[in-house]
Amino acid sequence: MLFNRAHGWPSNTFVVVALSTALLLGGCGGGDDSETTNTTTAPSLKGALNASMQTVPLISHTLTRQDGSAIQNAAIAYGLQKSGVAGFNVAAIGAAIATTDSSGVATVAVPADSYTRQIGNTPSDAVVGEHSPVSYATTVNGNGEKIYHADKYTFDVTSNVSLDSVTLEIYQTDAAGKINRGTGDYVVQPMGGTIAPDVRAPLVFTKTRLPGAAQSTSIDAELFEGTYRVALRATATNASTRIATYISPVITVTGQGAIVPTPVTLTAESGNELTVILNDHDAAPLEGRNISFRDRSTRILLDNKITNANGVASVMVGTNLSNVIAEVSDAANTGTVAVYQFNNISTTSTTVLLRKRTITGRIAPVAGAALDNSAAIVGASLNTGLGVSYDRDNLAGAVLTSADGSGTYSIDLFGAPGAGLSYKLRAANVTDMPDVTALQVTVADSDLTEQNITVAPGGLILGKITDEDGSDLAGVTVAVYRIEADGKPIPFSEVTTDSNGEYTAKVAYGKYLLLVNGAVSDGIVISSADTTFIKNIKRYHLSGRITKNQEGTAFSATSATVYAGTQSAVTDGNGVYSLTMMEGKNWICARPSTNDVSFGYTCKLNILVNDASVAATRQQ
Repeated sequence: MLFNRAHGWPSNTFVVVALSTALLLGGCGGGDDSETTNTTTAPSLKGALNASMQTVPLISHTLTRQDGSAIQNAAIAYGLQKSGVAGFNVAAIGAAIATTDSSGVATVAVPADSYTRQIGNTPSDAVVGEHSPVSYATTVNGNGEKIYHADKYTFDVTSNVSLDSVTLEIYQTDAAGKINRGTGDYVVQPMGGTIAPDVRAPLVFTKTRLPGAAQSTSIDAELFEGTYRVALRATATNASTRIATYISPVITVTGQGAIVPTPVTLTAESGNELTVILNDHDAAPLEGRNISFRDRSTRILLDNKITNANGVASVMVGTNLSNVIAEVSDAANTGTVAVYQFNNISTTSTTVLLRKRTITGRIAPVAGAALDNSAAIVGASLNTGLGVSYDRDNLAGAVLTSADGSGTYSIDLFGAPGAGLSYKLRAANVTDMPDVTALQVTVADSDLTEQNITVAPGGLILGKITDEDGSDLAGVTVAVYRIEADGKPIPFSEVTTDSNGEYTAKVAYGKYLLLVNGAVSDGIVISSADTTFIKNIKRYHLSGRITKNQEGTAFSATSATVYAGTQSAVTDGNGVYSLTMMEGKNWICARPSTNDVSFGYTCKLNILVNDASVAATRQQ
């Protein structure tokens, strides 16, 4: 399927996108690493550095259009998730990737396991429309073949009024029609050395037609087997005429080369009109703000609207929809600052006034503690109850404001009549105090006063980072993750070592882990009884050799890529490589050269790197 350039994904980033942000299936095992599916049986450092890649099953894929012609330059990627990785629990591994040839054929070699297979082709391919990758759960037990033959869906759109534009979007779903947008939890990407939220993009097709004052148009979409939902938005030639956004039931594509006519009838002024009015705190209308209206059950975009000179934006939605979310962007349209939920829609017109309200209070220390607020700020994050995609990672950055030296602060947030809108306020940059989320507020019809944020006491995580020869390492980033009550880590802060290799991180009471160049240091607890945790970290210079094993005979794995934390290296003609690794729990993965088509990747997780393991590795 063709990449959608609107996502900003160039074709050479397919491995990262497909195998780290769009995985739909978790699995265990892979390579010769079955022992790493739990944290109690970590592999040895020596064994991880000197790994062997095995011959594995070959899976052939043939991709053709509806008319039977080959789809060239299509990317076939296999990824999986392993549980039990130190600190982050889940590792997203890119097992293999291949590109279809002139016959539309691509072959990958992957160990027996459960995978997510993704298919996507480059923008230069002439498939009608614009496609992003589609994903499938698959289990590999042995050699096999998979044929993907597209069906052509012809969406014949008619209306009782002239149309100016028609936009068709197709989302991949499960059999029940649910769209998977990911958990948002932070996962390890061993073959890139990064930590990223599990976020997925189910939109696989988008196309706009400009019928030019016609009452009908047609859009073709070639789709592989699977289940999908269609969203269709249209604007009428007459700007005052409104047409409801159409969302289809689940469409099941069999992938047999069929041509499937799919009529869609649009009716002007049909549906429910939802209106949002935005006012500033002084009741002045807010013009030019983007509001995204989404169906709550699927999160499918119904439409983006810009508020007019009166601060008004509205959308027509189908009568089959009962719950819609309105996302309000900040002035720069770079982030969501408010979310309003239209629940139980049953009338033809529903209007809500969202007005900025002023929240004031003090940043106050616990009793008896000193406090310097000269550099303090207060930030508001959303508290919608809709999940981490809105609440955990979506800080309403447009509403940051400074506190004065007395500890008072003032911040403007959108309020809504009735039940109001919910936020969490966070005090940050408070001298000698940690950054904490401390106060939940509900903003309704009026300003709020005396919303005092009590900054709790905390402690310090500090230490020194050195090379194994004892020299100081300056400029090393130490990422601090806080372990929440559910055991999931979230980013807390980042600090950098100074010219002496030393770092200090202020933290609230709680459990933490550090991530330094891909190495995890965990088991860190700050409490009233232990307010300081010292963690010194050493960097080691290591080497290893990757071999490939065929029928009991080991050969050098030339030009294999080895990944270790944030480092990577390519093996020489003898399969030998060198890289550096930080002290802590690490992961080492190796992917074969594209010339070694019958060998699979190998990946070791939770490898303890310290003086003892390094010494054991260097023993002859």
